[in-house]
Amino acid sequence: MSPSSKPNKPSPKQQLQNHCSSQEIDLQFCCWPEIRFELVNEQFLVGGTIEGTWWLLKEALLGWGLDAAIAFAPLDQWWEALRQAYGVDCHSDADWLAWVDSLPLSEDYRNDSIQPPGSKYTGEHRWVRDYLQTTFWSAMGRSGLRKCSGPNYGMQIEPDTMLTPDLIMLTVQQLEQDIFHDYFVEVPAHLVVEVMLSEQCEVDEEVRRAIYEQAQVKHYWTVDPVERQFQFWQWMPEGYKPGQLDPGGCYRKVEGLSFSTEIFWLGYEQDVSPFTQKLPAVTAEKQSRQWKIERAPGTELSYGSVPFRPIVGLAPQPISVEQFVSWCPETKLEGPPFPLVGGETGTRNAIAMLLMSGHRFKPGHQA
Repeated sequence: MSPSSKPNKPSPKQQLQNHCSSQEIDLQFCCWPEIRFELVNEQFLVGGTIEGTWWLLKEALLGWGLDAAIAFAPLDQWWEALRQAYGVDCHSDADWLAWVDSLPLSEDYRNDSIQPPGSKYTGEHRWVRDYLQTTFWSAMGRSGLRKCSGPNYGMQIEPDTMLTPDLIMLTVQQLEQDIFHDYFVEVPAHLVVEVMLSEQCEVDEEVRRAIYEQAQVKHYWTVDPVERQFQFWQWMPEGYKPGQLDPGGCYRKVEGLSFSTEIFWLGYEQDVSPFTQKLPAVTAEKQSRQWKIERAPGTELSYGSVPFRPIVGLAPQPISVEQFVSWCPETKLEGPPFPLVGGETGTRNAIAMLLMSGHRFKPGHQA
């Protein structure tokens, strides 16, 4: 490249503007909840918390306008919802306008009721999750086992509940049951791993652990990406019991698998690929593969396979697993100014499911 064709070096002012722009993007992500969509007791849940669900609905309606919600139900129904919610007795347009004019509107309407349920450790969460997934993919590929990873992959644990863990592992015996699909698995996995957000650790340590315990997920691990710690739980008939590392520093309670936390964190810090690591963090015994995945044309439940016909009413409307799999958008949130949830169609779907189940939610409470 000749000197005349070299790109001009940004001026100090441009460098400062670029830096500030980058900082704004980083801070924006810190305000967002963990972008994972789940179905809990027929309710659409965002980031594992009620606060995350309310936050997404609020931001979607602020960005796209109230028409994005009003279109899902008759106008008379919305008037009745306002009557019930606020205890007003308006019947004419003039009555409603007078009532609206009497409302004390907050200038800072984005922050007056629902605080952003985000985390300043979203980067650490994503990096540790990705490295953990790669570590397990490497080990499972060598052993003949198979694992599925989230957060886009669903694990159905009840007829009305489908969670999307950070990582799940299925055994050969489970895969032989023909319960593994493109978008979800029909049974609780043998091993579930959740990478925690420090500000919301109770979601994984208490709420999700209770759900997995009730579903009899045999092995449940949590990872603290900030403190660099793993916690292990093994299901027993009396419930979850904490597991310990053996004298060699490995966890060996998962049948046919050994996991070294020390090697894992060392490889993570040094950014060593698990596929080329001489001393792997996860080792697994070789398993015979007596299973294969077959798909019958036109029978696989997938995104868009169930017609989009949401029902929004004054009472909460249940969302079935089939509807959740078919309507749930890609877990990709973009913005501002308008939050896009997996594109415009995905945003439409998300708003509809939030409206169907959001009436049950009260900010400040967990699912």
